[in-house]
Amino acid sequence: MGQAIVILGGGTGGVVAANVLRQLVPPAHTITVIDRRENHQFQASFPLVLIGHRRAEDVVRPLSALREKGIEFVQAEITGVDLQTRQVHTNVGTLAYDYLIISLGAERHPQSVPGFKEAVFDAHSLRHLQQLAAELPRFHRGRIVLFISHLPFSGTVGPYEMVLLLSDFFHRQKRRHVQLTLVTPEPYLLSAAGPRLGPRFQDLCLQQGIRVVTQARVLYLDHRTGHLVLDGGIYIPGDMFIGVPSHRGPTILRKTILSQDGGWLKAHPYTLATAVPKVFAIGDAVGIRLPVTGAWLPKAGVFAHYQAEVVARNIALELAGKPPRFRFTGKAVGASLITSLGRAMPLSIRAYQPTGPRLSLLPPLRLGYAAKVAFEQYWLNRWF
Repeated sequence: MGQAIVILGGGTGGVVAANVLRQLVPPAHTITVIDRRENHQFQASFPLVLIGHRRAEDVVRPLSALREKGIEFVQAEITGVDLQTRQVHTNVGTLAYDYLIISLGAERHPQSVPGFKEAVFDAHSLRHLQQLAAELPRFHRGRIVLFISHLPFSGTVGPYEMVLLLSDFFHRQKRRHVQLTLVTPEPYLLSAAGPRLGPRFQDLCLQQGIRVVTQARVLYLDHRTGHLVLDGGIYIPGDMFIGVPSHRGPTILRKTILSQDGGWLKAHPYTLATAVPKVFAIGDAVGIRLPVTGAWLPKAGVFAHYQAEVVARNIALELAGKPPRFRFTGKAVGASLITSLGRAMPLSIRAYQPTGPRLSLLPPLRLGYAAKVAFEQYWLNRWF
């Protein structure tokens, strides 16, 4: 008799896990993806949407397309998970499972910064980025502030790509009266890169004329006066605000044994197995502490991808009566950080190093940008 494998979330981790499982397990085993949205959004391309170099329809794919691969898709709001009876409750019914992969991503909580919902463009909202793309051509002078509300957040390099692309956009338009400010709670930009490379990247931003404010605790946005208010009585003036909202783990699992600080899910750093048998957690919903620093593993799509591969392959082995042998090692290679339209910094990270995370960052290259674009096309065409 076949087993029922249910995947919560149609983001990067969920889509990869479903595809790999369908390739590896016999048709008798059912694979079901549940997501409240009808479309998968390729978040890595959001910075290009911001500057109008991608349309929204270019970076989304219908999750219903998974059905053509023998994967069930249920568009529904997940209302609860019963870990004892192995059931997922939704607003359209209840599904039983034998294996559960939780890939719900990180929840956005813009309300944690008063004034955010009233006057800030959400950097994680495709609709808001479309609105920005329409407004930027009319923005000839003034101050744009891009801020990170809280750590950790999804899309580790996204805010940096956005502010650098904005700088490049206005430079190309020869609009010298636009001032860009990047505000972050990090001790230095791209803190995942470590104390050697992080400041080097920060220098790149400063060379582009971007004002950088680090170690910032955002209190609220006073949209009447146009100031972002930081702890310590610091006021950052702005005419346009773009914000990365606070992120937390899944609310529906907050009161279960899977949850830890911030609602992030607890999972084994190498197997992604949870404390509940046959239940796995992957992607941005998971909180994994790194060696030495104790910081959270960066919430990046590339990690969700690798974690999904590990979990899917191990489940397939188990269903075949073989011992699981795949491990997530905290490595990511082949990624790039866009610095301008046409150039990107190739990067790689080894997060689980016993001496602390190690990140390699090359100078901005045309090849790095080409690799980024190639991966975008690979992703949107390979998995759907």
